[in-house]
Amino acid sequence: MVNVARTIKNIAGIFRDFIASEEFSYKNGYLQNVRADVKLVGIFMIIFLAITTNNLFFFACLIASAFFMALISKIRVKEYASRFYFIPFFSLIVVLPWLVLREGKPIYSFHGINFTYEGAIYVGTFFMRVVACVAILSLLLFTTKTSDLIYSLRKMRVPSTMVDIFVIIYRYTFTFLKELYSMLLGRESRTIVRKYSIKDAKMFIGNFMQRVLTKNENIYMAMKSKGFNGSFKVYKKEYGWNVHTISYIAFIFAMVCIWMMIRL
Repeated sequence: MVNVARTIKNIAGIFRDFIASEEFSYKNGYLQNVRADVKLVGIFMIIFLAITTNNLFFFACLIASAFFMALISKIRVKEYASRFYFIPFFSLIVVLPWLVLREGKPIYSFHGINFTYEGAIYVGTFFMRVVACVAILSLLLFTTKTSDLIYSLRKMRVPSTMVDIFVIIYRYTFTFLKELYSMLLGRESRTIVRKYSIKDAKMFIGNFMQRVLTKNENIYMAMKSKGFNGSFKVYKKEYGWNVHTISYIAFIFAMVCIWMMIRL
């Protein structure tokens, strides 16, 4: 039970750090100076290109480009990779059975279980696609302020209801994970050696849900006291065109050209 609690605490901490990565957006780096609306459209376009091809070279180009843009955006590689590595790792665990489930030419046999070449290609392609998509999407989350992202979505005529739901999910998910991590960390710091029972787990879950509901209610009341009427307001922002934005558009165009060459 202690190991389970520690594992949950680590997972909650990773998810919390991934969501609360906005501190990078205040640095004066490359992507931070790209127009938020152009950045948003470009990221979605790259993800579309990634999910419509199976070319490993294209995925390698996207991953290399993502890490390069992270560097010039003043995000250290260790911090960058440590924020999103768990998503590709989890996807790899999910897709690994296809090594033996996919029929094809056997490349290794273990007690009658055949690992096929086609299965290895499928697993490798799926994993590389997830890494490329998550690496690119992480750049958007890490280098764009939430207010800029909301304004860009509104500017692109995304239905306001969808935007409001996105903001609420973002805010409450962060609160949920932060509270879970804090409670598990506090419990671990006050415990030396002890075996937890099912009763202890029930009490912890009950206290956790009560604290989360109370905190979420306080957040909602604070929003109401500041004039929240069901729709989030954002200040109008004036985006200019600069060298960073133009070079970013050139990068998107280059990726589209590589994708078209691969598809031909």
